[in-house]
Amino acid sequence: MSCCCAPPASAGGGIAFGAPSPPPDAQPVFGDAREKGSGGKDGAKGGASSLGDVPPLPSGTGSTKGDDAVQYAKQFLGKPYVYAASGPDSFDCSGLTQYVMKHFGVDLPHNAAEQAKLGKHISSVDDLQPGDLVFFKDSSGIHHTGMYIGDHKFIHAPHTGDVVKISSLDESYYRNEFAGGSRFL
Repeated sequence: MSCCCAPPASAGGGIAFGAPSPPPDAQPVFGDAREKGSGGKDGAKGGASSLGDVPPLPSGTGSTKGDDAVQYAKQFLGKPYVYAASGPDSFDCSGLTQYVMKHFGVDLPHNAAEQAKLGKHISSVDDLQPGDLVFFKDSSGIHHTGMYIGDHKFIHAPHTGDVVKISSLDESYYRNEFAGGSRFL
């Protein structure tokens, strides 16, 4: 199994490189080494978010800073995925989100599972705003992140051999592994 994100600074052991390429009809895999992470997928659809006093906005609307972050992130479309890279010429998933958020004064670790523990948690896709980070998990935990851009789409650095691109949260793979989002802006 594989992941797109650099291991936590406290993680021991080596990193497995050179994983074989999946067949063309395989579901997407993320990067070169699966990180172990925690975080629960509550599976909530719709309803209230866990943002306390902040009312959810309709999908596709967001803060000016969130919209600015999306525009900033889009300039990296087409940059190659490179494991453990954090820009500006190449990225892995958490390197992209780390790099973009740092531009807006938010310091994040270079690890998807660690990023998922921060910010204001959003459990429903319908409560996401542009600029929110989105996270994906499987039985091993959080393994991927990207930035929500609106209309159920997100920008991310998917896996080795791919580039920074926009994908839909409505694709079955991402819909099934969606673990929630976090708001920082």
